[in-house]
Amino acid sequence: MLTSSLLMDVFTRITPPQTEILLSALYGGIFSGVGLGLVFLGGASTGGSDIGARLLRRRFGSLPLGRILLTIDLTIVALTGAVYHDVSKALYSAVSLYVSSVVMDGSSMGWTIPRSRSSSLNALKKSSLPLRKSSTAASRFWRAAAVIPARRSRFCSAPSGGGRPRS
Repeated sequence: MLTSSLLMDVFTRITPPQTEILLSALYGGIFSGVGLGLVFLGGASTGGSDIGARLLRRRFGSLPLGRILLTIDLTIVALTGAVYHDVSKALYSAVSLYVSSVVMDGSSMGWTIPRSRSSSLNALKKSSLPLRKSSTAASRFWRAAAVIPARRSRFCSAPSGGGRPRS
């Protein structure tokens, strides 16, 4: 408690740097997208509008969770911008939400590159960068990085010897 009150006094005296709002929106979208992707990859929820998105995903199973969440959050941002008559902040919030949605879907479901006849994309596909093409591969990647603990198989706990315990 003492440390918390001392640090609050210290941090209130530090003035935040003046940055560009668009740059802040982009970085905020990237960081929140990675965080939300990890939360959803672990099967958890943040307790916000993503609960509604998960319920809607049961109804519209073909849509990615990030796109459903983006639609819900953009509706809230548009209504807030209309009520407070502040279009510029609503647009920056929309940029941040879009980036967050794209990064969240990529980090939780795996990154894919659309097929194209462009030589730069073909060169990127043939490069040594690992591309995760399914949620299973994304799960293996994050488990290998020790972000998500590995699940025990149901066969690991079975005793050996035909399933009968030894006497």
